[in-house]
Amino acid sequence: MAKLTHRLLPRYGNWGGPGWSGGQWQENYENTDWTVPPTDSLDALFKEHDLSYQQTIANIPENKREAYFDTADRKLSNDANALPQNPSKWPNPPTTASWWYAWGYRKLVIYIFDIRASN
Repeated sequence: MAKLTHRLLPRYGNWGGPGWSGGQWQENYENTDWTVPPTDSLDALFKEHDLSYQQTIANIPENKREAYFDTADRKLSNDANALPQNPSKWPNPPTTASWWYAWGYRKLVIYIFDIRASN
């Protein structure tokens, strides 16, 4: 059921969205193609977040992972918040066709990950 739920949620670029890494749906990070480039500055933050999760899963005992996940979530929220509100001013801006989507997805990520980090 969780897999289906993830696929119903919006994804962003090659790295943004639950279960979406390297431009495809992933059940875990073992098969992720880390050479897939991010599409813009926000997507680069998602790739960094996915990599943090993957390194935590690979190196931290399961009973101690939550704090590392919380740190990665907080960093994603803070870094997304640090991007200019106008996506055309990002260091690596999205294509013109996705400007509004980028603006809205950034806002959504800040909101969701602020909530997750505060729980």
